Amino acid sequence: GAAMAQVDKKKIDALVLALQKQMEEDRDQLKKVLEEIQQGVSVVSQMINAAGESRTQIAANLGKSLA
Repeated sequence: GAAMAQVDKKKIDALVLALQKQMEEDRDQLKKVLEEIQQGVSVVSQMINAAGESRTQIAANLGKSLA
């Protein structure tokens, strides 16, 4: 009885530790993925801003050459 309970507790503790470790690794993995997504988003928004600026530039240049 008592010895068996002791073994079970050790097993459970080991299991809990393994789960916690796995969760931490998963969380780190998730953080990496989220950071990559954010970087991708900021690259895309920079491209959109650049495209907007060049469009404005083109329009300004057209205005000058037409004037």
